[in-house]
Amino acid sequence: MRSVLISCLAAGLLLASQVAAQTPAGVTYIGTACSPINASTQPNIAIHGSLSLGGTFSISLQTRNYDYNHLTAFWDKHPYLLTGFSQVAVPIPTHLFPSQPPGCVLLVDPVHIVAMQPDSDPQVYAYESFVVLTIPNNVNLIGMTFTSQWATVYNALVPNQPPDVREVAWVVFSNAATMTIQP
Repeated sequence: MRSVLISCLAAGLLLASQVAAQTPAGVTYIGTACSPINASTQPNIAIHGSLSLGGTFSISLQTRNYDYNHLTAFWDKHPYLLTGFSQVAVPIPTHLFPSQPPGCVLLVDPVHIVAMQPDSDPQVYAYESFVVLTIPNNVNLIGMTFTSQWATVYNALVPNQPPDVREVAWVVFSNAATMTIQP
């Protein structure tokens, strides 16, 4: 039994060190993601690359990013990247949208919202799910902190309307990432 416990602890430490090694310096993940009812995955934010002056990094949405054929689907989803300089904790009321899942929280006060573009492949009914940014070589940026979070808006067909008429059915949020520019 003791060897099993030691093996489990060692595996946990190895996993924790791998996760820490993959998180760039200056990044802290906050909050938890929420997902649609009966969904198999949660939307999570991931930061890769360098947050140093002159560095390039990406902010990506880690989840299944697709919808069904937009002409026959009951719903589609559109991701938005929210970025701001202040953290908040605003729960989304479940009565706000017809199918809003519980536990969804806005974690950033956005000053910049990027609506992601449709995938360039017309056979793939999805949207781009990452942004790549380069930090200018300006020493005045060192120490600047900002927070990003993904919001995904799910749109549903409206009964007795043409297939291109949709309404917001629910909104889900990823966890958030607070990033500080490094020297």
